[in-house]
Amino acid sequence: NLNGFDNARAIFVDKNENIYVTGFTENRNTKLDITTMKYSPEGNVVWVTDFNGTGDGYDWPNHVLVDDFGNVYVEGGSQNEVEVNPECQAELGKCRNDATLIKYLPTGEIDWVRLYNGPDNMYDCFQGMTMDKDNNIYVSGRSHSEMATTNDDIITMKFNTAGERLWFMKYNSGPSKNDYGNAIAIDDFGNVFTSGWSHARGPADFVVIK
Repeated sequence: NLNGFDNARAIFVDKNENIYVTGFTENRNTKLDITTMKYSPEGNVVWVTDFNGTGDGYDWPNHVLVDDFGNVYVEGGSQNEVEVNPECQAELGKCRNDATLIKYLPTGEIDWVRLYNGPDNMYDCFQGMTMDKDNNIYVSGRSHSEMATTNDDIITMKFNTAGERLWFMKYNSGPSKNDYGNAIAIDDFGNVFTSGWSHARGPADFVVIK
């Protein structure tokens, strides 16, 4: 409603050639909101749904997927408390964000939202997402901490279609090291692979975790 900075960030096409797009839209009272849209194969808008975190702050998506039943999943980050850090607007990494996974029904209605807020209530975000043959959802990202024994850690989680978290893993390469999870994949045997980068042995190295 601000005619401001709107940005589509991810796209998916389902087996019926419907197109799903997610991104963020700038709004006067709620800063950035996650906006997800479904288009028909002819390019007609089928539905549009906005998500605004309870902090009325900066919410953004990174990926969108659709399961075999037409349910839509979007992941990214959202603010769910009022931000007091003046540096947040200039650098999202200084914001107190929660890693966010949203499930939409085939009608575009939000079915559930799952948030991860790390132990230090700092910057948490999902940055990669995939799905297995049973429509379970796997997400990976990073969680920031101010503790001396860690810094940014890679987080990886598995959810079922009901939104239940089945497991959670965290990777920390060492004291005061930054570890970022950017992408995730799964093989035919259910093994999960996360990739990103790490400060484990220098300025930045590739990291792959099974």
